[in-house]
Amino acid sequence: MHDFLHKPSNNLTKQDILQLQELYQKEFKSSFCASCQGEILEAYKQIKSLYMITDFELKGSNKYYRLEKGKPGTISNSQMNNILALDFLRINPDRIKLFTKYPENWKDLIGSKSVSREELEARKYNELAKEYPEHFQIGMKKKELIEKIING
Repeated sequence: MHDFLHKPSNNLTKQDILQLQELYQKEFKSSFCASCQGEILEAYKQIKSLYMITDFELKGSNKYYRLEKGKPGTISNSQMNNILALDFLRINPDRIKLFTKYPENWKDLIGSKSVSREELEARKYNELAKEYPEHFQIGMKKKELIEKIING
């Protein structure tokens, strides 16, 4: 229902922002400027904290960690979701020590999906987008999506 809550805030579409406005109005009896990036981001954070339930929690309330050394992107409890936590653990499974809460099957969840280029090319674009949301971006061509899936 609220699939946009699983997207990074910088990948929200106009439709996502409209859904965000509806939810924000419903929950807070208030509105925000749909063309003001700062207000969109703040509203997104507030709604996400209400609606997102995650199976992961980092030790310490104000801790944050860089996903990969020397690259942009961080993880913290305030932005935590299952996809982000699993990506963080795929980079280095020893990081599980940084979590106080995680699912018992976390090792299974970070297992890589080994699939060939041919298998991916034989599948429909929308199936790939649903199965690999961490690689999908609006406007991306099927060929680009397959490259991101294979090369990370």
